[in-house]
Amino acid sequence: GYRRRLLIKFDIAGALPADAQVLDVHLHLHMSRTLVGAVQHRIFLAPTDWGEGASNAPDMEGTGDTPQPGDATWAHTFYPDHFWATPGSGTYTSTTPRATLPVSDIGTYDLSATALDPAMCARIRASILLAAPLLARCGQVELSPPGGDVIGRRRLDTHFLALQQLGATHAFDDRIAFTTTGLRGADVFLDEPSVTGTENAVMAAVAATGTTTLRNAACEPHVQDLCAVLVGMGAKIEGAGTSTIRVHGVPSLGGTRHEIIADRIEAGTFLIAGAITRGDLTVQGCVPEHLRALLSKMRQAGCEITEVTPDTLRVRVPGKLKHVDITTEEHPGFATDLQAQFMALMTQAEGISFITEKIFENRFMHV
Repeated sequence: GYRRRLLIKFDIAGALPADAQVLDVHLHLHMSRTLVGAVQHRIFLAPTDWGEGASNAPDMEGTGDTPQPGDATWAHTFYPDHFWATPGSGTYTSTTPRATLPVSDIGTYDLSATALDPAMCARIRASILLAAPLLARCGQVELSPPGGDVIGRRRLDTHFLALQQLGATHAFDDRIAFTTTGLRGADVFLDEPSVTGTENAVMAAVAATGTTTLRNAACEPHVQDLCAVLVGMGAKIEGAGTSTIRVHGVPSLGGTRHEIIADRIEAGTFLIAGAITRGDLTVQGCVPEHLRALLSKMRQAGCEITEVTPDTLRVRVPGKLKHVDITTEEHPGFATDLQAQFMALMTQAEGISFITEKIFENRFMHV
């Protein structure tokens, strides 16, 4: 299910008795130092007659054949609390820290659950992004209203209208239920450039028959990154990063390997922290192109920002901070998620700064 191959070579010369018939190999699978599964591999070393009805006879997939040298059986035990919805038989977690970036392998080959846990949905806003993939995969999905920060009205209408135009129907009571008999390409105008609305529409369009054109689409970097993942899996997408995205539906998707982009809000928060403390801070692994609006305003405020390498920024404040006005907008404008941090920076600047919030009406609760 992972489109990945692992070769393990055992040197067992002289370690087995001459009359050995089978070799049992037990593998423990770890991801980020967490046990997520086990594999038992039985290799037959000689013709083996187990006797009819023997309790320890292997299942040779119902063929009734006598195992021959080189034949093998597999038994898998997965601990799916990390990646799958079906309860497993337990997990074992190590607290040993890793020095490298975590890598997650996600397998969905036996995915069947379409009713999502209400408590899990209420924890994060991104739970709504499971609507399109499950709808495309299973033809139906039922989820509770998503959670997230209380920063103002966060409409779901864009999701409903986009999926409806692509061939889905929905019902809303205390839970949201989507169903479809088949997704179809369409010309879809999003009533607002919603990031998650755009992402759901793109994922549904990838699995739809025909071509879909999404207008007034969000341009945020993580929308572009999602499109890059999907293209790596075999999708055909044009215009990611612009307000018009064209998606040509494909019959199926495959596996891929992808490195997630740096979080521009985290990078921007560290840059502002370096400036507000008048430190000398270097932020590595970021994408300066995603931070142009913030970098422009910080430079206007008197910060000295140097692009050390294509993914490294250094910030210093050689003199006094100056007042700067900002207005939050959709990307590539000033990000609303950096508004509170920048306001804190402006409390240390000389003069009066005007900060206008145009995305969320309750985004000044931190004041």
